[in-house]
Amino acid sequence: RNQVISGDYIVWSEWREGSYDVCCYDIASGNTTWITDEPGHDLWPAVSGDAIVWSVYGRGSDDNGISAYDLSTETGTEILADLPHPVWPDIDGGKVVAYRARVQLSFKYEG
Repeated sequence: RNQVISGDYIVWSEWREGSYDVCCYDIASGNTTWITDEPGHDLWPAVSGDAIVWSVYGRGSDDNGISAYDLSTETGTEILADLPHPVWPDIDGGKVVAYRARVQLSFKYEG
């Protein structure tokens, strides 16, 4: 579902064990890695270089946001939280933009 590609990485969200999780396939190594494995849905991933961002949705009331994962350091972080509605993120280099029904947010991510 909604596959995206950057360099050697293909990233997508997939239904697994009752919710959507983000997965990454490394073309160069042939390895597949599950990036997320938490309750709720992790949707609409985007990738740029070693950075992945996605929308966090459905973990509770006003608990929507954006999380990120750095493939080179294998670390994740929440970069935007406590939103009343889900957003659709995108990333290019260290710049992240998120869209939700006529509202656009932009910020810098340094993973």
